[in-house]
Amino acid sequence: MRNFALALALFAVGALGKEHMVMVGGDSLVYNPSCLAAEIGDKVIFQFMKNNHTVTQSTFEKPCVKMAGGKLH
Repeated sequence: MRNFALALALFAVGALGKEHMVMVGGDSLVYNPSCLAAEIGDKVIFQFMKNNHTVTQSTFEKPCVKMAGGKLH
């Protein structure tokens, strides 16, 4: 029974993934970090500072155009 509980706890920790914080705006109009490598299951958290920035879902073919049905935050 202890082995099952231990395996379940280790699975739950692994299933959560990592959290990546991205600072947006502030003293300059940039994302910091400007690039990151998130894995499936990871969370990317955007902290918006002063100035105007949005996060818009797009495609690789048209990265500057909002994807049809895409999200805008």
